[in-house]
Amino acid sequence: MTDEVGHLVLRNNVLQTQILAIKRLEAASMLSTHARMISHMEKTGELNREIEYLPSETQINERRLARQGLTVPEIAVLLAYSKISLDQAILATDVPDDADFLPVLVNYFPKPLQQRFGKQMEQHQLRREIIANQLANQIINRMGTTFVFRLQEESPFSAADIARAWWIASRVFDAENLWGQIEALDNLIPADQQMEMMVLVRTLIERVTRWVLRNKRPFTSVNAVIEQYAGKVQALLARLPALVDARQYPAVAELEARLSLPNMPQELARVLARLEFAVPLMDIIEISEGGELSLDEVAQNYFQLGRNLQLDWLRDAITGLPRDNRWQSLARSALRDDLYRLHRKLAKLALSEASGDKAFADAWLAKRRNELELCYQMFAELQSFSVLDLAMLSAGMRELNNHLLA
Repeated sequence: MTDEVGHLVLRNNVLQTQILAIKRLEAASMLSTHARMISHMEKTGELNREIEYLPSETQINERRLARQGLTVPEIAVLLAYSKISLDQAILATDVPDDADFLPVLVNYFPKPLQQRFGKQMEQHQLRREIIANQLANQIINRMGTTFVFRLQEESPFSAADIARAWWIASRVFDAENLWGQIEALDNLIPADQQMEMMVLVRTLIERVTRWVLRNKRPFTSVNAVIEQYAGKVQALLARLPALVDARQYPAVAELEARLSLPNMPQELARVLARLEFAVPLMDIIEISEGGELSLDEVAQNYFQLGRNLQLDWLRDAITGLPRDNRWQSLARSALRDDLYRLHRKLAKLALSEASGDKAFADAWLAKRRNELELCYQMFAELQSFSVLDLAMLSAGMRELNNHLLA
């Protein structure tokens, strides 16, 4: 088992180096979040910034003015502390006792041990500690140092809820397969573009994790949720290049062209360029349940509503809002979640009023020409501004609600 053990150890080292490379590219934009995390961990007694040679508040302000972030060694310190913190938090919950997380324990060991002693592993004296440790490693290595901290800033989610939601999101969307395809391009495409692709997958899983936290708590069986959605999500993900035609989405066409590098599999580039549109796939599945239309037909109409109502433009505008402090980050995230909920409500309303019409988006929009004209006037006014702020976009969302859902 020597070679396999060596591979498992080196694999962990690769993932840690990989996330540090990604965080290096994001260091300046994430400085405020890193600063809040350092301050929080100091208050909880988990971290002493002087002992770890992390910058003081004064030094952080100086870097902010210079548009600089933490250095890679400083981020590495935070990486270690975020793992320790999450490990201890998970260990204090019932997650390590959940049978659905047994694969985390079993996969920790080399395959010969898994095959010979798989059943006995369930009684391992360090079962809870191994599961907590490995789960924390997986979450932080894939999602970064501040992932759990930011989710807990937004709402008092427990470590158990976040771990379960992330586990569901990453498996429903088969994120390891996507990350693995990108990793297979080592030394075949520029490293910075490889990291950009990694971030596209990470962003998808983070937003789906939020969806799961909003819609699936309290959790019973994570495996049941995965089984409910995974097959349908994978089918829609494979259909995404057809559902989101680059000819109708200039930003998608631009990103796809940028990702279409020599040695880059074309199908992978097409899927990655559309991951922004994969976030609501679980919404689409729920909208279609019990109806007469196929999942593909509901998806087509859902995306058509996004185009025609300019919800896609509104989502991009929200994503472009500043997040220099906690309150800006919270407001931006909440407004984007509200937009996904609005899109879902509009799709359900259009479907319910269409009486099985396969083109229910067209039929519903045709009935609301007057309301739509008012919405288009509002969007034209918003789009005339070079810089948009939270108040303007919030007002736009409210007008959509008033005109289309009243």
